[in-house]
Amino acid sequence: EYGAPDLAVMGCVSSRDSAGSTEAPPCRSDEPDDDFLSAEDCSAASDEPRSVMEEEVPEEWRESDLEYTWDMYKFNGRPPSAEEAAQILAIRHELRMELAAIPQHPELIGDWKLLRFLRGHRTVEGACAAYRAMLAYRRDREVERVRADLVDESVLLPGSNRLRLEEFRTQKWPYSLGKFEPLLRRAWDNVAPCVQHGADAVNSPLTFTYFRHYHLDRVIEQGLSDLWVEMSLYCDVFFDLLLHELSLSTGRCIACLLYTSPSPRDS
Repeated sequence: EYGAPDLAVMGCVSSRDSAGSTEAPPCRSDEPDDDFLSAEDCSAASDEPRSVMEEEVPEEWRESDLEYTWDMYKFNGRPPSAEEAAQILAIRHELRMELAAIPQHPELIGDWKLLRFLRGHRTVEGACAAYRAMLAYRRDREVERVRADLVDESVLLPGSNRLRLEEFRTQKWPYSLGKFEPLLRRAWDNVAPCVQHGADAVNSPLTFTYFRHYHLDRVIEQGLSDLWVEMSLYCDVFFDLLLHELSLSTGRCIACLLYTSPSPRDS
């Protein structure tokens, strides 16, 4: 609905739900909790090599409102294992040249980002290939330009690179940004067809899309196609930033849940 394939490229959602020097660069943020691979965290990580994908629904989750979230929780919710910590170090070594050359945004170079790629692609090789594809995507679509528009002092904690979540969610939600007002007014009758709708039991943000109200025919007729594509990119970057901040806050690799109403042809 708003670029789900792009979100997968950015590393925001898993495939199950739908993006110089030979030394390793100093890719850690000034914020101490941007990464989780401190010596203490690694020693506390589980030594259990069993894949999180193999786990069963916990007893206390069965026949409850939480059971429906288990497929996503087992993918994103578990803290990194000792095996995953070692794999992320291997990813950092393999990508050291790329990581040194890109902007040092925490949501781009942090351990949580690399864990997301590792869990989505299962192997160090797969994660590295997907990460490089994501970097090419960012260059092609000028993601830095969009990020600069979404991240400013109004949504940052003072003297920090951490987001003020409520301000970010309300002030930077792409459907309410002034630059996309022509879509709202001329195509959607001043009613946004996609809304934020809280979070589930493991703090994954929820959105609900009224697909029948997108009126893509009007978008085309009104000559708003390019603006629509631009808003899709803003949504990608919005969720990239939001999910990183939620991952820091919760200690788990948070994903987003996208719900839609039926399309007109399904009604």
